[in-house]
Parts: sequence; structure tokens; C-alpha cells
Amino acid sequence: MASKKRVVIFFVSFICLIYLYGILNSFTYQNTLSNTQSINLDKSSFLVVNYPELTIENRELNLGESQIYLYKYGFSKDDLKDLNLSVQHNENIYLMIEKPDANYFEVQLNNQNIGRFGEFDGNSNIWNGTFFIRFNENIIEDENVLTILEKSSYMTGVAGDIRFLNDDDYHRMQQKIEYGFDLIKSAIIIAFLVAIIIGIVVMAWYKELYNIRVYLYFFISIVAIGISLFDFSVTQSLPMDYLLFKKIIIVSYHVTTTFATLAVASLFNSKHKINIGMIGLILVLIKAFSTTNMIEWRNAYTILNLFLVASIVQLLFYLFIYRKRAPIRSFVLTIGFSLGAITVIKLIYITNLALESTMLIDLSILVIIYAAVVLFVFYIELLQMVDNYDLSGNELQSMSLQGSFTIDKTLHVVGSYTNSCNTIFDQLIVGQKLTTLMYDENEREFIRDILESIFDIKNDFKEGFIDLLPNEIALNEKKYKVYYQYLERTSNFLKITLSDVTKSTNLKSKLEEKKWEQRFLINALKSKQEVSFFINKAESFFRDLRNEGFTIDNQRYLHILKGNLGQFGFVHFERTVHEVETSLESDSYDTSELVTVLEQGLNQAVAYLEQYIGKDYFTDSYQEVTIQRSLIDKLESSYLSLGNMDTEVLKQIRHLRNIDIKKMLSRYKDYIARMAEELDKAVLPFHIQGESVFVEPSKTEELMMVLVGIFRNSLIHGIESPEDRIDFGKDSYGLITCQVKTDHENLVLNIRDDGSGVDTESVLKQAINAGMLTEVEGQQLSRSEILKLIFTNRLSTEEFSNILAGRGVGLSAVVDVVNKLDGQIDIISEERIGTEFIISIPLSKLID
Repeated sequence: MASKKRVVIFFVSFICLIYLYGILNSFTYQNTLSNTQSINLDKSSFLVVNYPELTIENRELNLGESQIYLYKYGFSKDDLKDLNLSVQHNENIYLMIEKPDANYFEVQLNNQNIGRFGEFDGNSNIWNGTFFIRFNENIIEDENVLTILEKSSYMTGVAGDIRFLNDDDYHRMQQKIEYGFDLIKSAIIIAFLVAIIIGIVVMAWYKELYNIRVYLYFFISIVAIGISLFDFSVTQSLPMDYLLFKKIIIVSYHVTTTFATLAVASLFNSKHKINIGMIGLILVLIKAFSTTNMIEWRNAYTILNLFLVASIVQLLFYLFIYRKRAPIRSFVLTIGFSLGAITVIKLIYITNLALESTMLIDLSILVIIYAAVVLFVFYIELLQMVDNYDLSGNELQSMSLQGSFTIDKTLHVVGSYTNSCNTIFDQLIVGQKLTTLMYDENEREFIRDILESIFDIKNDFKEGFIDLLPNEIALNEKKYKVYYQYLERTSNFLKITLSDVTKSTNLKSKLEEKKWEQRFLINALKSKQEVSFFINKAESFFRDLRNEGFTIDNQRYLHILKGNLGQFGFVHFERTVHEVETSLESDSYDTSELVTVLEQGLNQAVAYLEQYIGKDYFTDSYQEVTIQRSLIDKLESSYLSLGNMDTEVLKQIRHLRNIDIKKMLSRYKDYIARMAEELDKAVLPFHIQGESVFVEPSKTEELMMVLVGIFRNSLIHGIESPEDRIDFGKDSYGLITCQVKTDHENLVLNIRDDGSGVDTESVLKQAINAGMLTEVEGQQLSRSEILKLIFTNRLSTEEFSNILAGRGVGLSAVVDVVNKLDGQIDIISEERIGTEFIISIPLSKLID
């Protein structure tokens, strides 16, 4: 990873430095020219002989207009004083003509021919050259006439400057000009060299490359951009007609942008491969085949250049939209193509408006930048051929055997893969179909449907389908963890990495079992009386079940019993009850058989406790506090028999039977922590606060049992996941509290959570679907009335029931017990704030 970052920094720095170099070179060229002792001739003074209103200022020709023009410029010998010619005679003077817009031109001084460039009747390309014409001072007269004849096929005049230079300035400028053309030649060589490298790579590694079409597109575009540079090479004689040459050059521009956009779209797996440049390219090709006149061709591509600009904009748009698919490549490509876009748009602007320009350096720099960008993409591709990016270093270190391979949309193994795969599958896997290679016969159709959905370009949410694939498989009596990585490229691939986790899975399973055992024993030891009480309750309840059957009340009590024993770690018993509850949903079941299953589930847990703690440890329930209950009853009877009793003393005797209700509530601390862990939710330790209120355990136990419904509701429906809580601006850890207080001879329990609150719309919808009320009646309910619907039996917002929730009986049981104790229950809930249950019960119902 560190080396990759260094390469990114190098490429980005190289691209920026090259572009900066181009800017500086253009600046130094202009600076050198302005610091010469040259004489800049006024181009507006070069008049056309037959049309005095026209000058040598470059302009576009119209159809039917003459293509041969003769320009004359008059000057005196005194006008050359600023050249600072030496005292010696016969010194050379140089006429510099920058970018003449002509296929051919010749220069005369005082009717003496001093220079000729191009071919009058042949094919030549001199449009972007800078030409120096040397003549001797001795042919200068007092009054002189400089004549320039131009033959042009679609533009005429001079785009740059026309200057007189002395010998020293000539050599300086000639060096600059030659350097510019040498850079163009170097850029052409670089472009074709990179194209050759890409061609060799594609031919040598066509089976291993993920992005073979991307490289073909880059190959075409970089060849085209190399061809386009020939337009800026001075060629006195062309091997083809000049119109054909210009057609090839203009088409090469469109081919470059079109296939560069195709390469980027394919690299990032864009759904839409057709781009605006492709439309422009088709139109330009149609026009190229149908146009036989250079002026018509110029007018055509001037308009079609708009497609060129649009194509470049679309290319940058692709890079922005899909930047997250390959951030590193997108970053480098965006910088490179942005700089290139500036140069191309600048060229089009200058060409269309026939402005003066110095594009020699700019375009050669553009080609070098483009070549660097293509080489960078090639470098990243090589890394992906040999490295596995889907696994971290820690994961790789923990593997005893790891293998990686890729499949394409045909679901067959393609491309390169690690040799260890042959060992894992005990066969050669190249060309094998994944569904046959990894999955059982009964799974293959399901797996094939998922894989086809992943490769379907219409589906954007690839991760959702990938999550449906098995993340663990068994092969040759070993277990493997499976990692999937979708590679969005030219031909999309799914990379699959298998790691041998046989030993770690077995160890993890043993550790989880040991962890459960330890927690179970600790909870039992900490809550001796409660565990004993519930074991006795369960055994008694099972006897009643055999006689009464699974009535509605008995089903509700069984659900409560599951939660109460579950809070002490009776996990296997919870699962047994859940299975029995599922069986009860069917029309036919054997009561005796189901009761036997329940008894066996409980007996297994009790047998485990007796094995490690002893048989007599849980023989007491709430029958022993500090003094045996029978002794307290005997003490009370004896005191009452005395006759003249003290009410306060009697109260203290009876108080010995009572315990602090906080102690009874504390059983839920471990339960809430365990349940939160199973739900992958973060919850702070259950906090009980408020007064110490002493109650008779036997009278209060039923209330304590049904409170499990409230705590389950808070954890399952209320407390959000840590990620959601952070998104909502909350602490990642949720909080459930219970405050105990007395109010006018009533015990008040306030159970709060800081979760998401009750979704009243969902509650109302479930109530309507359950037939409890009509839609019209539902619309008339207030929020508080809707909240009270959650206490209705069999109303649950969970779509499917599981071991933790979904039966819809927990809160209705709370209401039944509270009503039985002449109490009342209220609920207050605010979305994103939390929910509070307020239970008020007369103390007289809970004490003697």
C-alpha cells in the first residue's frame, strides 16, 4: 500500500510538472522573443495587390474565393536601425514568419526571390511552422518592397508575427523553434512507444488481463493522438493529398476523445458506453467521405468540434460520477484529463477563431501527460493481477491455506488464480463452473440466480446480492471462509477468496460454549433463590400443563417463563420453548409430547447445574431469607397469641418476610447485557435507582416475571444499533433504567429507555391488519390511545417471530398482572427520544 501511494504521488507530480513545464516554456519563448532587438512588422500594412482592403492578417477563405494572394509591404533602410547591425557590411538579416496560413509561400525583396517553402502544385503542410528567410544587408535599398505570395486551400495570411532579426537573435530564436519541433517528434515517438507496450501486453497477457478492452481502447486513442501531432510537424511534401491529410488529422482528434471516453467508461463499468464523442466521430466520418473541398471540410469540422468538447466534458463527468469505484485511478485520471481538456479546448478555440497561438509545446506536453496516465492505469492493472486486495494483513496471517480466483458472467473460472486453489478443490479449476465447483446440487440453482443478478448490469446494489452468498463452505472435510469482491471493469468479474478456518472455527465454537457455561454458572450462583424459585415454578407449571393443556393463559405463561429463565442463562431451554411455541401454531399437536420436550429441556439445564454445583444448592426458593419463613410465621402466631400486642412490633416481624424490590429487579442486569449482545446492540449496565421499597417476594414475583416483556420490548424495538444511534446524534451505547419510588401508598416503577420510541404508524397498521379496528376508527385515535394498543394480546410489529420476539404476548401479560394487582400502567413515547413505562400498584397488594 505504501509503495502504491508513492507511485501515485510520483505520477501526479510528474503530470503536474510536465504541464507546468509547458507553461514555462511558452512563457520563456514569448519572453525571449520580446527581449530580442527584432523589428515586428505591422501585418495590417501588408496589403493585397488586387484587393487593398485585405491584409495579411490570417482569415478563412470562402467558397469560390481566390486561393492565391500577393501581399506587399514597404519599408525604408532607416526602419532597420533598431536591429543594431554591426558596423561591418554584408551582415545577414533574417525575416521570421510565424505560422503562415498557406500550403505554399514565397518571399521576394525588391523583386529578388529570397525564400520559397512548400510545393506550389504538390501536397505540403507548413501551417504550424516558423520560417526564417536569410538575406544580406547589401541588397537593402533606401526604399524597399517586401512581397509575400501565398497559395492556400482554406485559410490565408500569417497567424504569428513577421519580424526582422539580426544574426544573434536569429540563433536564439532558431534554437527555441527547433526545440519545440524536437519535442513534438519526441511526443510522437512516446505515443507510439506506449501504444507498442500496450499492444505487447494485450497479446502476451490477454487471458490474465481483467481490462483487455480498456487497453484496446487506450491503444486506439493513443495511436490517434500520436497521428494528430503530425499536423504540427512541418512537412514540405506530403505523400497524400492535403485534404486527405487534414481529414485524417481531424478524425484522429475525435478518435482520441471517443476511445479515451470508452476506456474510462469501461474501466469504471459505466452502464452507458455510447458517448457524445462517438456521435461526433460518426458524423465526422460521414462528412469526411462526402466532402471534396477543403473549405467545406473546414466549415464541417468547425461545427463538429462541439462534439469534441462535449466528449471531453462527458469523460470528466464519468470520472466524477464513478470516482468511488476506483479512487486512486480516478484521482490520477481526473488530473491528467483535466489538464488535457484545457489544452484541447484552447486549441479548438484558437483554431476556430483563427487567433495567434503557440500550440507546439502545449500539444506535445498533452501527449506526454496522456501517455503517463495510460501507463499508470497499466501499473495498477499489473498490481491487481498479482495481489489480493480484498483481505487485510491480519486476515492473511491467520490463514493456514488461502486461495483466490475470479469468475466472469458465464460463472466459469477465468484469468489468473493462486496455485493453492488446485489443492483446496483437489482438481484443476481453470474453466470450471463455480456452481459445480463449490456448491451442493440442491443449492446450485439458488446460487446461480444470485450470481446472475450480481452480473446483471441493471442491478446497482451488487452488495445486497453478494450478502446472500454463503460466507462459509465445507470442502473436503475442511471449513473455508469465503470473501467476495465485485470488480467493475470492462468484462465484470467476481473475485472469490477462500481461507481455511477449520481450526479457528472449531476453537471458536468451543470458546463460545465455554463462555456460555461460565456465564450460566455465574448467574446461577449469583441468583440462587431466583433460579430455585423458577425451577420449582416451571416443574409445577409442567404438571398443570399435562392436566389443562396449552390454553391461551398457559401459552402466555410459558412465554413469560421462557424469558425469566432465559435471563439466568437457560439458553437451551429458551430454544426448546421457542420450538414448542412454533409447534403450537399448527392445527394439530400432541400436548403430552410437547410437555415432555419442555421437561427434557429444563432437566438438561438443571442436570448441568447439579453436575457443577450440587443437587441441594437450589432446594430453597424465597423460603429462606435470613430466617426460615416457617419460623417467621411461628413467631408471628406466638406474638398474636399474647393478646396485648404492639402494632409496631408486629409490623417488624412481618417485615422479616419482605425484601427490597431492587434486589428482585437486579436479576435483569445480566439478562439485558446478554440479550443486547445477541442483538448486536450496545447497552450500558442496567441501572436501578430510587427508594428501597420492601415487598413480600411471593406476592411480587408474578409482577417481576412479566416485566421481562418490557425489557425485551426496550431492547428489541427501542434501542437502536450503535451505527444508527451515532447517525441520530446519540451516544453509541443505549441506556435502560428503572426508578423505584412510592406515591401515596403506591409502588411506582418508571422503566425508561433512550431508544427510537414507538412507531405509532406501524402499531396502528398492525392493529388494523389484525382486525382489532377499522381504518376509520384508527384515524380517530389519539397518539396516546395508539400507544396503548401495544398492550393488546398477539399484537407485534415484528414480521417474523424468533427466539427473542415476535409472539405479541409479552406486554399484554404485564397489563393482566398489573390489573390483577389493582394497579395501572401508562406509556409515554417520543420518536428518537425514547419510551417510558409507568407502573403504579398499591403497596398493600405486595406486602402483608
